[in-house]
Amino acid sequence: AFVGGPKGNHGAGIRQAVYEQIMAEYGLVVYPGYLETGDYSFSSGRVAARRILNCQPMVEAICFANDLMALGGYEAIKDAGLRVGRNIAVLGFDDIPEAACVEPPLSTVRASTYAFGFRAPERALEVLEGRPLQEKLFPSQFVCRTSCGCNENYYLPRFLPRQSYSQLVRSDQFSMSMARGILQQCAHEEDLLRRMLPTVQGLHLGMVWQYLLDTPQ
Repeated sequence: AFVGGPKGNHGAGIRQAVYEQIMAEYGLVVYPGYLETGDYSFSSGRVAARRILNCQPMVEAICFANDLMALGGYEAIKDAGLRVGRNIAVLGFDDIPEAACVEPPLSTVRASTYAFGFRAPERALEVLEGRPLQEKLFPSQFVCRTSCGCNENYYLPRFLPRQSYSQLVRSDQFSMSMARGILQQCAHEEDLLRRMLPTVQGLHLGMVWQYLLDTPQ
């Protein structure tokens, strides 16, 4: 099954197209209920995975269009009494820092975000100087850990302490990624608040205080 990003998002469309292409190449049928969409947030990944498991309880693997949704999917899989990497395989995309230290570590696809950032001002200069734009493709890399059931001998980077999933979702690193995911999808302040509330609720915290500034920033 596949959990894609927001409809109309260019990158999300490419990732879903690749999923469908690979399924076709291996003669695998995309059954009804195999495709869901999220908004790249933790909570949307959990909700989408829950819908897939309710519709297709025998599904063996779920690919997520980004790592943050995949981590949300971990929650839905755990709630269904299944074990990631044992009963069901999970794959993400982006290779965010949290991917290496959840349990089990998340198999994912590493994109060259540094190269993307370097290319952006180069392309802006091309526009300003009236030069023809040249499309540039950057290679991605599969990072095999344990969530896909492929690698029993996984390792954790030395600079990331091994920690439980419940500890991770409360860490500052996770908060930064969650905030980034929310902000990328918001057009105005009200939209931001509406997206923020279900996301923090999904972390099962005892209490959350939300501080608002006097004027939009």
